[in-house]
Amino acid sequence: MNLAITIDLFYLSELIRISRAGYGDKLDVIYYPVFENRIYLTPYKRTAFLHLFNFETQGVDKLNFDDWKLENIPQYFIPKLLGESTPFSLLHPPDIGNYFLVYQDSESPKETPNWLDSKYKEALRIQGLLQYLKDEIVHIDYYTVLYQPDWVNTIWRMGTYFFRNIRRESVTPKYTISEEDIPKVQRLWEAYKRNYNKLSKLSSSKLGQAIVRADLHFSNYHSKDRKEEQFIELIIALESLFSPAGTTQELTYRISQYAGIFLSKEEKGYTIYEFIKDMLKKRGSLFHGQYDLAKVEKDQFLLAEEIKRFASYIRCAILGFIILYLRNEWKLEEIQDKLEKALFDSEIRNEIIKKTDLEQFIEETTNN
Repeated sequence: MNLAITIDLFYLSELIRISRAGYGDKLDVIYYPVFENRIYLTPYKRTAFLHLFNFETQGVDKLNFDDWKLENIPQYFIPKLLGESTPFSLLHPPDIGNYFLVYQDSESPKETPNWLDSKYKEALRIQGLLQYLKDEIVHIDYYTVLYQPDWVNTIWRMGTYFFRNIRRESVTPKYTISEEDIPKVQRLWEAYKRNYNKLSKLSSSKLGQAIVRADLHFSNYHSKDRKEEQFIELIIALESLFSPAGTTQELTYRISQYAGIFLSKEEKGYTIYEFIKDMLKKRGSLFHGQYDLAKVEKDQFLLAEEIKRFASYIRCAILGFIILYLRNEWKLEEIQDKLEKALFDSEIRNEIIKKTDLEQFIEETTNN
């Protein structure tokens, strides 16, 4: 089948026309250079494109993550990328952003589905870095592959060709990387790489498992459109980290207390405590089917500002627990015990704040 398509692609009809014109004995001389030029028009490459939903840059010329490049793909090129036959994309709205993580190699196209899957898993590391860098929404919603020369696409990419789902509803504000952010992005990426081996073993401890669960649901939060769905993901992430073991009594108070102390670096712990307690009350009314219908219908049950603030707390909390794990604090119960004591002991509270400081940890990691 591939051979038949290739022959058709290289103008079998033109060969017949030349033969009928009486040049049958000169087919090699006339046609082979055309055939060769089309076959070897450009060196063979395959390129993975992974779309970063809601992402844009400001004053940034270049941003790479080792072999991965961040590229702004022109809107007119998107239909070709997705395999659409229209002059403009009907699948990819322009306001969801045109930035892609791009990876290129020259291996055989035969293993492309498995290769694309592996590249997607690699790119999730970059997605995670971006999600923990800032509060705005960003995630990889779909990915695809494109070959060079162009005729290879006709053989290995039939019709519309992409994996996962294109997210069509835009989000504001945009996740924006500026020139001032670049040093922090690079330092965070370097710190991540230096600790990768340790991070890859997260599931081997109870604390690590709690972090993995929280990270999964925090990442899921970025991919949801409805506020209720976002809220549920954030609640699960919160409870993964702060639910005390072996008890269900006073759960709202305990989780709110632990979170308030753990996140009290730049804001009063009591303010955080009150906010988390309010979110847990809303969780109860939502999960138990007791929410106010009128508020839901008027879009007042969960406010966008509340969701963003809640997500920011979860982001900082997960980062703090990751740092404790990398500092060899591997027992979740011991950390929660310290949080309980920190309510009455300012020295313990200050120790927790110091140990979970991201900037200090990055400085220690990169300097060493």
